[in-house]
Amino acid sequence: MIIRTQQIVTLNIIYYMPDYHNLLQEFIWTCDDWVPELQRTHKFLWHWKHNVDAVIKEIVLGINHRSFNSYTNVDQILNLN
Repeated sequence: MIIRTQQIVTLNIIYYMPDYHNLLQEFIWTCDDWVPELQRTHKFLWHWKHNVDAVIKEIVLGINHRSFNSYTNVDQILNLN
């Protein structure tokens, strides 16, 4: 049985604009989300992929001050559900 808990989830997103491949930028997003489903996190990344004109280079996902995996492609996260 998997126990669902609501915890603070932090995404550290490294991205670049399509016209400026050599200039990396950082965006940090934090929310309360249900672990392990991460529904709000998936919804946010889905929104970014379809509405934000920026290419994600790397995502670092942290839950309760524990750093998990680093992803190099958003599709890897979206396919986890």
